Amino acid sequence: MVELRRARSRGVEVLSKCFNYSELNQDWKAISWQSNDAVFPLVVLDGMIYWYGMPASKMAPPTEDGLPATTLETPIRITGFNTANMVWTLAKLDQRKSDEAAQSLQEKHGSTGPNDDGKAAYGLAGYVKEHEKCPKCHGYMTMARNKRGTHYLRCLRCGNVEYLTKQTVNHYMSVKYVRCPTCGSTMSACRGRFGVFVMCDKNSRHTFGPDQI
Repeated sequence: MVELRRARSRGVEVLSKCFNYSELNQDWKAISWQSNDAVFPLVVLDGMIYWYGMPASKMAPPTEDGLPATTLETPIRITGFNTANMVWTLAKLDQRKSDEAAQSLQEKHGSTGPNDDGKAAYGLAGYVKEHEKCPKCHGYMTMARNKRGTHYLRCLRCGNVEYLTKQTVNHYMSVKYVRCPTCGSTMSACRGRFGVFVMCDKNSRHTFGPDQI
């Protein structure tokens, strides 16, 4: 943890997600998010070096005699762009899932208190969960992403699905004063082949997904 703090002080981005957030100590809770898809014990350095089996895995599939077996006692080091890219894609290391909502994995700085469960949504996903209601049952909506990468809204109460609209995204950026992460300019929501995305008003090459703002 000391080394991670030093790395952050040098400007290194440190991202962390886990499946059993409640079991972490306070230091790790301060930088980690609960994520329902964090089932692989992986440490990734610079997107090029992967350690599989770290931290120590608790995955224990039953053996033939019905007793659990400890797995991955020896970490495996994986290198190489193609292999690393395949692992990154299959394990979806760039996102986190909580309460069926999917959003881009971002840095976390500090917990919200003793009752923090690491599930809190941030950015547009947090805004949707707080403000958007289902037109059928009036339950709160969450932002999700399908296999094509298209973002949509889903009601956890009745399962109703709605489009994520440009109006919702633009209103969020307006009330929260969201600016382009690259150059600091204003941004506008656009609709493309795979749904809504966000484009910088100053530089059209600065584009972002709804889960990145």
